[in-house]
Parts: sequence; structure tokens; C-alpha cells
Amino acid sequence: MTGLKRTPRSRGGFTLVELIVVLVILGVLAAFAVPALTGYIDSAKEKQAVSEAQACVMTATRQGAQNYALVQNASVAGNAENAAALTNWAGTLTNEVPTVTGGDVALTEGSGQYLLHVNNPPAGNIKPVGISSDAGVKGTVQGMTCNAGGQVLYLVYTSADGIQVVYTNAGTTASVNIGSDEAVVVPTPKPGSSSGGTTGGGETGGGGTTGGTVTANEKQFIIHLQDIKTANSTPFANKKYHIQSGDNSFDVDSDANGDILLDISPKERSRPNTVIGDTPTTITEAKVPDGYQVIPSSTKIYINVVNDGDDYHLNSIQDNGNNNPFAIDMTKRQLTIMRFPIAKLKLRVTDPDGKALSGATFAITNGSTTVAKLTSDSNGECSIPVKLHDGDSIGYSGAFLTAEDQNSQTYDITETPPAGYKGDFACSFHLYYKEYPSTPTPHHTTWFRIDAFNGNSGEWGSYSLESTVGEQDTFHVTNNKR
Repeated sequence: MTGLKRTPRSRGGFTLVELIVVLVILGVLAAFAVPALTGYIDSAKEKQAVSEAQACVMTATRQGAQNYALVQNASVAGNAENAAALTNWAGTLTNEVPTVTGGDVALTEGSGQYLLHVNNPPAGNIKPVGISSDAGVKGTVQGMTCNAGGQVLYLVYTSADGIQVVYTNAGTTASVNIGSDEAVVVPTPKPGSSSGGTTGGGETGGGGTTGGTVTANEKQFIIHLQDIKTANSTPFANKKYHIQSGDNSFDVDSDANGDILLDISPKERSRPNTVIGDTPTTITEAKVPDGYQVIPSSTKIYINVVNDGDDYHLNSIQDNGNNNPFAIDMTKRQLTIMRFPIAKLKLRVTDPDGKALSGATFAITNGSTTVAKLTSDSNGECSIPVKLHDGDSIGYSGAFLTAEDQNSQTYDITETPPAGYKGDFACSFHLYYKEYPSTPTPHHTTWFRIDAFNGNSGEWGSYSLESTVGEQDTFHVTNNKR
């Protein structure tokens, strides 16, 4: 019997050529994928570093404002407590921002910029302690400078990954590469957030926020609040405001950028909680921020709403023609209200060489009434608030002076010099209104000037009137040594 032979079946597999081809393809893919993945990781780390730097700047800004408020309060009625709070925190104060060259703009916010890839950034005045931890980040603030108002001018931050971010509120001479592949754009951090919030998350089409930046549709507009001089909006952020528009009365909150988004309605079809077209609208705040004047009661906003069949849209934003502190940008549907600092009569005391003298005391009287006693601090300075308007909420329960147009007041001032110096300074003065020197033109009763008379100069020294904000709003007293 013949046996049957089973023919072996060929087993499947890859040839050497096939394996080589696959390996080549994998190598080509890796050559493209690895750099892309690495670039993505680096970009994510850079975004995180910029977000953390933002959180540090916000924290430092808040702390600077708190210390500035302590200094202001210390200058009232001769209270010397906390007079050096700002310098103790920030060290040397300056108005000069270092010039930053080289680097790509990571984020432009207000007048400030966050920069990456900066070559040899200039050093800050101090290496502050606690800002990184207070901001809830793991990196380090390597240096920082700020001005006499507590505003952060310059800050250098290095993340835990070793990525350095430079913030400067004066911009940069570096090329602006926002449109390039190298630029890193991150959202504005949310209040209380250490990581800078999340990208997007806002409403679209409805005028909500994206990364903290408010946009308005054609049935909305924005009220933005900022410091008239610095353009800083931090003191007016996350605050409660009251809107009165015709019979509509409602409360709104500003966001982290000092923006208030408002819905509108036509006068013919008014709706609740909206600003009514062609109707005077006023805005007031639940609490006036420390260091700032109240929004003048004469500030009235008018919007014009155009009916288009069953639809409507915003046509224009106007004031009431009373020289209000407005800036209007219809491309953004935005009205900016300029906020003015509390007016203060300032005294500066030096020796003939310009050295600041602390410990000089000044008694200000009105007839037989002592209005205030002031003591110069380590910078040789002291001040007292000046009430400009009857409606001013100047933020202090202590002593203050009044300007003309309210009750005409004649004040007398007498100095007791610091130890080792001669003193016999005395004079009388009135205070008169002057316009705040700024553009756009503010409310016409915003600042003041000193009208001094019966003053003396002689062996003890001399005095002069100087300008810090307006026209001759500061006494400069020079004391000679004994």
C-alpha cells in the first residue's frame, strides 16, 4: 500500500526586505513626530511659565496696592504708622523701567508685555520674598521694581522647568512676533488663580469673555474703568457697581480687567436689567476704592439705539456734554471712564543739598481750629487729602482740606523742624480748582492749585511751590542746619 505524502505548507512571515522597508518608514515618521512632540511639550511649558508669571505680577500688584494704601493712611493726621510700608516691601522706588531687548512677545496685556527668550534681562531692584508662594506657583521671582504708587514696573520670573519670563509695563524694543510660530499666547489669569485660568471658556456671540477679555455684540456695550495716569484697572476689578437707566435699576460686577458688559434695549421696547437707549444712565460703585475719587455724580452716559424692523443695534455712545472723563471706542463698543486719584496737598522737606528730612512736623489750622498735624516720613514727605467736590467720597474718615467753590477756607501752616535744623516756616494759603493735566479732558473740577501768601524765608531756610500732579500742589520746605 502506497502511503500518502503530506506536502508541507508554507508558513507566512516577513522577508528581510519588508522588515527593512518598515523600519525605514518608522524612522522617517519618528524624524517628524519626535521634534513635533518635543515642540508641543516645550510650548506647553512656556505657556505655563507665562501664566505663572502673570499670577506673580497680579499678586505683586495687589500687594503693592495694599502697601501704598498703608502709606497713604499713615500720612493722614500725622499718623506715622506704616509710613514706610511700601519701601519696606519693595526697597528702592523708581519710575524708570529697564529697557528690555531681545525676546519674543508672549502676551501683551494693557500697557505691559510678557517676554520669552530674553537675552541677559536687566536685574530688578529686589528679590522679593513670598510672591511666588502667595501666587501659588513653584517657580521663583528673581527680581522686581515698582514705583511710588506701588505699581509693578518690571519683574523676572523663572519657572520650575527653568523657563524665564520677563514682564515689563513699558513694552520692549524686541520684535513683536505674535503672528509667528514662535509666539506663545496664553489667557489672562482668573482672579485667585495661580495658573492663569483656561483658554477660552467664555461665551461667543453673546459678548462674554475669552481669557478675561470682554467683547460686545451689537446689542451690548462695555464700560471700562482705569487709572487716568497709569491706565491700571486693578483697583476697579471684581467690584460691584450700580446702574440706573430710566426706571431700570440693577447691580453689576466688573471682571478681572475692570470691564463691565451691559445689555441694551431700545426706548420703545425697554427690557429689565438693560441700559435704555436715549435715556440718561448713571453708574455708581458700592465702595469707592482706596486712594481714588468718587465717580462724579454729573457723569451721565447716553447710548443711541437704532430700531431696524423687529431688530435693533447700538448706534453710538455719548456723554452728556459736561466734559466728563470719557474715552469712547466704537470699534470695541467701549466707553472708558478715567479714574482720578484722591487729591492731596503734599509737603516735601529737605536740607539745602536736597537731602530728605524726616521728623518735621506741620500744624495746619483754620482760624482757631487745628485741622491736622503732619510728620514727614523717611522720604521727607507727608500729605493731607483735599476734598474737591461736595459729593466726593475721599476714602478717609480723618482730616482733609477743601478747595474753593465749596466753602472758602483760609488755612495757616506752621513747621516745627527736625532736630538739628532751624525752623520758622509759616504761611497762609487757599486752594483753587485746576484741571487735571491729562487727555482726554476730564471733569473740569478735578485738581487744585495752592495760592500761598504771608509766607516767610530767611535764616531758617525757605519754601517754594512745586507741581507733582497739577499746578503748584506741593510745598517744598528747605531747612538750614543749626
